[in-house]
Amino acid sequence: MSIKEIVEAEKSNTSKIYLYREGLFFRAYEVSAFALCSFVHPFKVIKRQLKVLNGEEVAYVGFPASSEEKYLSGRNIIESDDAHKVIGLADPIDLNAFAEWKQGVELKESAPASCSVPEVMGHCEGNGVLEKLRAFNLANSTPMQCMMFIAQLQEILKGLK
Repeated sequence: MSIKEIVEAEKSNTSKIYLYREGLFFRAYEVSAFALCSFVHPFKVIKRQLKVLNGEEVAYVGFPASSEEKYLSGRNIIESDDAHKVIGLADPIDLNAFAEWKQGVELKESAPASCSVPEVMGHCEGNGVLEKLRAFNLANSTPMQCMMFIAQLQEILKGLK
């Protein structure tokens, strides 16, 4: 599911927690994130503006898939497969409380692109690209962060020609 589809589905969510498997993590977005923090565990919330949603702010939380048992044991899991899980809730989610909660979450700014190529005796070296590639943490990066990283590397390599 794309982030657009997830956010659209969350707009009508009033009684479930939807968890999506993303790499090594499970993530919950918007209303599901609020419910997960309210009923399961007070996870650290991240709120970002997403370009693909025309700058709309999206709140989300996540936890390692390896901690699934810790956070989900004893929960009413009504759907489960490799890509997602759905937890049914006994009480409806208070959408007014969700709106207040989301408003209170600080917006996290995307880190500015800081890819610079080292120069040796006036000539650009491609070693900077290799260093950045080796240092990039793929396992803990979102698909969007990976795409942005690749775009940065391509820009650097264009400058080496």
